[in-house]
Amino acid sequence: MSAGLLPPAGAATIASWLARWPAIALFVTGVILLGMERPGRRGVGPLAVLAALALVIVAAPAGHPAWAALAGGLLVATLARDPRDPLDAECALKLLWVIGPALALSWAGLALLTLATGTPVAREQWAVLELGLDPRFLWNTALPLALLAGLVMLGGAPFHFWVADLLQGARPWIGAAGVVALQTCGAAWISQRLDGIVAFPAGRQVVSDEIGFAAIAAFGAGAATLLVQRRPERRVGTLASLNGGLVLAWFASGQPLDPVSFALWAGHLALALAGASTLARFMPTFVGQAPGPPLFRRHPWSGIAGLYALA
Repeated sequence: MSAGLLPPAGAATIASWLARWPAIALFVTGVILLGMERPGRRGVGPLAVLAALALVIVAAPAGHPAWAALAGGLLVATLARDPRDPLDAECALKLLWVIGPALALSWAGLALLTLATGTPVAREQWAVLELGLDPRFLWNTALPLALLAGLVMLGGAPFHFWVADLLQGARPWIGAAGVVALQTCGAAWISQRLDGIVAFPAGRQVVSDEIGFAAIAAFGAGAATLLVQRRPERRVGTLASLNGGLVLAWFASGQPLDPVSFALWAGHLALALAGASTLARFMPTFVGQAPGPPLFRRHPWSGIAGLYALA
């Protein structure tokens, strides 16, 4: 279904309706898993966090880019609040270490584009850059930087490790909701940056090259990782990374996602992770949470190298 056949208000209404029910299903699943926790871990606070993450999933397609930072900050704060659980704290540190620099670099890229064009609106930026008044190296550097946060939050290789580590190390009630919220924010980040880029063919080519490489890396590394994974919850994380690769393959065409397609993708992701992450906890090969901290059990230096290489 294409939003181009519908008026903007109708497309937004359909998209909101399509994304609402999977987000509610993910919220209900989280509440059920929260009810299985020890009494000291329950309360109004975790319920409010689940509700906020569900709201992010519904509203991300039309949300401001700052929503990505708010969702990441909420997730990090929730994971780090319980000093009795070192695994949650390790996951919080991993997210802060990965997403924090990515957001900082992307905001720097957005600032450069605004400085070069005199406007923060994406469609107006492409029209100004098409005039050819600005040095190519300036926007050629700023544009990949501006997209970096979206690539990281979608969880494609070489940034795929945070998805599996979050699903393995975090408490079951928040793992899937956190992954879906961040991946949805990542897709919204890139989609909003690509709005109207067809008016700037040179920039569209740069985007296609960068995101096309990221999509190929996501599929290749995801498929290879899936073959060697033994823990079921890490396999779910790898599948979530591959789902991020699917939307990257779409973005490689240089086109943003229309609201209805975005809602269908986000809804599928929410339902798939809600079911798969819950089922993984009851698999015969599931042995409980990881005995060691996920941050130092695996070496994510490839992620740091990829962060600056893609920049």
